[in-house]
Amino acid sequence: MNKELKLDHWDIKIPEINSVECPAEILEKYGTPPDHILPVCSISDTNQKEAVLHLFSYFEKEYRYDFDQNGQGIENDPNAVAFLWIEKNDSGKYFAVGACYFYIKTVKDDDVWFLMWTWFHPYERRKGHLEQAWKYFRTTFGDFYVEPPYSNALRSFLIKQEGNANWGYLKKAF
Repeated sequence: MNKELKLDHWDIKIPEINSVECPAEILEKYGTPPDHILPVCSISDTNQKEAVLHLFSYFEKEYRYDFDQNGQGIENDPNAVAFLWIEKNDSGKYFAVGACYFYIKTVKDDDVWFLMWTWFHPYERRKGHLEQAWKYFRTTFGDFYVEPPYSNALRSFLIKQEGNANWGYLKKAF
């Protein structure tokens, strides 16, 4: 039996970023992230928000995950913030090679940050991008909960960073 492959599933086009400028209000709220990481929220440049949504679409395809809330809030929700990993090519253009998305939820009368998803271009995986930012994320968001699904790589990363415990705020949140 011969299955037809959908080539668009494997065709990864990295979004170009027109501006790597970050509004001062974002830096005041979330501090200065590590190099090559750009915070993106509702007041960010449209191109930056589109890049987050573009990378989120690859997350959905790769993990066959279908849900509305994650990534969409970046357009206008003050409880959402994403981070783009930016690389500059030889011609001086900037591209987003990865992203992650945080969202704050109220759980048992507490506001709890959740890391909702993380996605990197396959060539950018296992290069230490998330590890470089982890201390910044823990400092900025405190004891955030890491939302499943966990890829094998993310599960290994979390065990290395956090131990074999419930990651983040899990015990208190539920």
